[in-house]
Amino acid sequence: MCQFGQIIIRTLKVCMRKKQFLCALLLLFAFAGNASAIAVIKVPLGTNASGDVVFNGTTFSTLDDGIAGTLGNQNTRVLFLGFAGLPDINTEDASFTLSNVLAVGTAITTIGVIAQETIGGTFNLWAPDNTLLISGSLTGGAITGSNNGGSGSFFNTQLGLFTGGSLLSFFAGNTLDFSLALNNILSGNNFGLNVTNNTLDAFQADGSAIISGSAVPEPATLLLLISGIAATRLKKRKTLQLSYDLVK
Repeated sequence: MCQFGQIIIRTLKVCMRKKQFLCALLLLFAFAGNASAIAVIKVPLGTNASGDVVFNGTTFSTLDDGIAGTLGNQNTRVLFLGFAGLPDINTEDASFTLSNVLAVGTAITTIGVIAQETIGGTFNLWAPDNTLLISGSLTGGAITGSNNGGSGSFFNTQLGLFTGGSLLSFFAGNTLDFSLALNNILSGNNFGLNVTNNTLDAFQADGSAIISGSAVPEPATLLLLISGIAATRLKKRKTLQLSYDLVK
């Protein structure tokens, strides 16, 4: 549970202990609105014929598309879900870089499915004017897929950390979920992933990334929380005033 959720629960317990039911109800609404809030950035990457990502036998990263006017390796469109009022970038003028994802251990093949564990890596997504939109640090992950076709493979990671960019404030910092679908995989002369002597062979592929994480509560949610606290204080003040009037 995120820090905001923990604060809600602690405050809710205090409200119930003090029989402040209006406050408790408002807090429950606030928590319910926040619990399912996810912000998603879709990065379909470019349409260049040379591929979007490459694994060189050790490191997994984006290929450089050779476009000098943008900072990222791959020019791309960008789609935003869960960002109030933020327009999509519908032309391939934004840019994206994935770097330093390292393969660790041996590749595992089970009934035609290959899995290669990874560790580390970073990504950066830039706007068309080369302003950094979001960056992140990845943790453990895996490249998984079939050895019988060029599609249906993925690179997925465990929870990582959002580290910078103009969209950083939209996300709870340590809730980063990063995945990248792989298509048109070419490993040597073979389509699909391939393993030789327990080692994942080098390949290149087209890719489409999804960056997501828990959204920081919107102002309306925070206002609801503040309203609950204010209601508690108002009721307490009225109770004290009534007691004072009775004493008089």
